Amino acid sequence: MLKRWIWIPFAAGLVLLFVVGCPIKLVTGIPCPGCGMTRAFLAAARFDFAEAFLYHPLFPLMLLGIVVVIVQAVRYIVSSNKRIRDLGYEDVNALLTGMAAPLAGRIAIAVFVAMFLALYFLRVFVTLSGIGGVLDLRVLL
Repeated sequence: MLKRWIWIPFAAGLVLLFVVGCPIKLVTGIPCPGCGMTRAFLAAARFDFAEAFLYHPLFPLMLLGIVVVIVQAVRYIVSSNKRIRDLGYEDVNALLTGMAAPLAGRIAIAVFVAMFLALYFLRVFVTLSGIGGVLDLRVLL
């Protein structure tokens, strides 16, 4: 059974993110792979998907990934005949690590992580080379 205290680090991370900003960018000066994703989701909430893509080029994949994870979690819960509050650490771990997903799901997760890492290395190169700060496609247009 999940304990209530497990949400404390999550809440602390949200406070850090919204009060301080990106901790990776604060420490290194280089934007992390997720920088711009919050603005992309806010733009999508306004149905401005072009702006969302400009804030973060991997936004459509993140949106698709969220839908896939939700569907996979529902399938896992339904197939295990458990209520959400009866899920244990092993169930949550299986969902988060993709172990509950078929091979195609694991491959999709690996490709998604590889794309995020490629974006991060591109941002590092852009920042260190002096071309610009956050890789924002609006700068390139």
